[in-house]
Amino acid sequence: MIRSFFVLAIRNFKREFTYSAINVTGLAIGIACSLVILVYVFRELSYEKHFEGYNQVYRIGTKFMSMGEFANGPLVLLEVLPKSYPWIESTCRVKGSDRVELTYGELATKESGLFVEPTFFELFPYLFENGNGNISGNGIVLNAQLAKKIFDGINPIGKTLNLKLEDRDQLYTIKGVVDTENISSHLNASFWVLSDPLVQPDLNWFMIDQYNYIKVKENTDLATVQSALDKIIETEVFSSLGSTLPFEEWFKRDDSFRLIAQPLQDIYLKGTLRFDLTNGGNEAMVYLLLAVVLLILCTAAINFINLSTARSIKRRKEVGIKKVIGLSRCQLAIHFLSESILMSLLAMILALGFAELILLGVERFTGLELLNSIFSESSHLILALLLSISLGLLSGIYPALALSSFKPVDVLKSSFKGRTNATFRNSLVIFQFGLSTLLIIGTLVIFRQLQFMGDKDLGFQKDNVLIIDNAELLGQGVQVFKELLNDYPGIISTSLVNRVPAAANSFSMGSVSSQYIDEPLRINRFQGDFDYPTTLGFQLVLGRFYNPLLSSDSNAVILNESAVSALQLKNPIGELLNKKYEVIGVVKDFNYESLKKVIAPSMISFSNEGLSMAIRLESNKAKDIIAHLESEWIGRSLSEPIRFHFLDENFANLMKDDLIMGELLALLTLLAIFVAYLGLFGLSAYMATQRKKEIGIRKVLGASVGSVLALFGKEYSKLIFISFVIAIPFAIYIMQKWLSGFSYRVEVEGWLIVSTCLSILAISLLTVAYHSIRTSRINPAHTLRSD
Repeated sequence: MIRSFFVLAIRNFKREFTYSAINVTGLAIGIACSLVILVYVFRELSYEKHFEGYNQVYRIGTKFMSMGEFANGPLVLLEVLPKSYPWIESTCRVKGSDRVELTYGELATKESGLFVEPTFFELFPYLFENGNGNISGNGIVLNAQLAKKIFDGINPIGKTLNLKLEDRDQLYTIKGVVDTENISSHLNASFWVLSDPLVQPDLNWFMIDQYNYIKVKENTDLATVQSALDKIIETEVFSSLGSTLPFEEWFKRDDSFRLIAQPLQDIYLKGTLRFDLTNGGNEAMVYLLLAVVLLILCTAAINFINLSTARSIKRRKEVGIKKVIGLSRCQLAIHFLSESILMSLLAMILALGFAELILLGVERFTGLELLNSIFSESSHLILALLLSISLGLLSGIYPALALSSFKPVDVLKSSFKGRTNATFRNSLVIFQFGLSTLLIIGTLVIFRQLQFMGDKDLGFQKDNVLIIDNAELLGQGVQVFKELLNDYPGIISTSLVNRVPAAANSFSMGSVSSQYIDEPLRINRFQGDFDYPTTLGFQLVLGRFYNPLLSSDSNAVILNESAVSALQLKNPIGELLNKKYEVIGVVKDFNYESLKKVIAPSMISFSNEGLSMAIRLESNKAKDIIAHLESEWIGRSLSEPIRFHFLDENFANLMKDDLIMGELLALLTLLAIFVAYLGLFGLSAYMATQRKKEIGIRKVLGASVGSVLALFGKEYSKLIFISFVIAIPFAIYIMQKWLSGFSYRVEVEGWLIVSTCLSILAISLLTVAYHSIRTSRINPAHTLRSD
């Protein structure tokens, strides 16, 4: 019987090809979007969860005075913490590295790795493709990609690599190979080597340099760990400060010092701490994408329901005859469900192709590689099958129950119009319009915020500034090189800098005090030579910049507005900080990190030993100047090629993830709206079919096409406005919640909401008008005759 049901389903599909094609297309888009995003979401949510005992591991970060929260922590912490709390099973320090040169024979490559303690692979049990994680002594573990790059199929175990470290060359013996390609972890690296041991740990708790991890015994919860850290602060840190305040009062202050316990599985998605090893994910965007996928699936299901209901009158005789010859309501329901499942399975085949196109489009336009291919893993195909069957059942239940409920005595009459649930049908229309309103407002607000971030005055001029990253290689000749560049046409100014805004190490931290505050203020410190403020184009509010003719300016500092406020300086020019640093200028607050973070008190100080060089150049001379730089660099026979980038790239990288997610959301929104309007097309077709005779009578009585169009437009406009009333408050609330994650943000503006509503109203009425005009042009002689 099941076979016959599917044969009949295929026959019906051919008979009603247009409606069936619309149904299959809507289902296919829903399945494709869901498949791509669900695989991506599962990957984002899986970070660290492949490690055995991951829920027992915590990273200890730092809330450092008023500077914010940092992923790294005090070096001394793991010397003290395990001695006081026996529920700590093991600990491990981790330190990141810049790109290190690895050499094997004649082959050399630069890679980023981690310097770790011997317990690393106990806390984080990676699966070894070859060898093991015993890195004691001079052992090194490579990831499989680097091993293949260097050894190309040769067994690397026991081979020796030379690492060019900051202060020495060091030989390491390869002990193991780990395949990290399918492992999601913030601790993935090209290599792992043993860090230098802390022979005499510095007891300065404010020396935060490495990442501290602890593994606790089972059933030890986050509250217990955090309580222990608070107690350590009281006994080890606060007691040494000599503060006159009670601990509880000091601890609540913004400028206090705290330790933060982060569960390992929260680091990637929920970790927004500074100086993290890697860029984290975006938890809010992940769940937003998940919500959009759910709405797309619901919309695709509603489309099927609407179109199936629209066709129900045409199938009334089929239902009546089948019931007369003995089919039960249950058998008819199974028959109609089999049709919906068959369509869903056909849609799945189409969806796999759509999914590949979506992946290609996302990678091409956003640069984000969600997956290599939807066919790369069998689990993706199983997920597609489950989605299609679930969507087929969800979509087919209501039409199946509705169609199978027809009574033969009624449906075999030529005057039968069918019973319809107007409330349910109108609810579906309101839902679809509300969904479209919500998605369009949300997408526009996101792009407004991204545009705002891109256009915002940062407090300095980031454009046309080139940074030479390895200028320290010039050694004693750096000043000569700097002066040579200053004389070259097209170069406006140059500066030796230690800290570049928006870089991974954009600032260092220090403490300053003034006569107007009781406790020292922790402050961000940017260092460069006398030309630093002018080269980066900071905006002067009070005072002056450095004067190279004044030797006293080597001890002078320039504050931002937030620092002036925090230090309570009413007349800052001429004030002494720490009794020796004279304030000579005040600049406008400038953004040196993501706009999600508040600008903190900052200070520009003099340093003539810059690690990098900033070059401000004329916009139309970049190509020529870069060629000149490379030529001059090669002529000095330095140990490595010149490395440079433009300063605006730093800020582009800060926004990269938000831009990608915004573009991905926009793509999904367009697809969701397309699917929603397929549903509207179906419902308007249904209403036009139901009211053919009514329209025919109106035409006989003299009604024009315009009056028929106004009749349908009025009914739909009412539903559209109801959907606006429901959706707009939700959209405003959700987007304000999202915008709250940014310290500097736009508002949900009225014009944006109005333009969205007008667009939806116009497109919807055009869709309805198509069916209204088409039906009203039919000769009444055809619509009023009996079937």
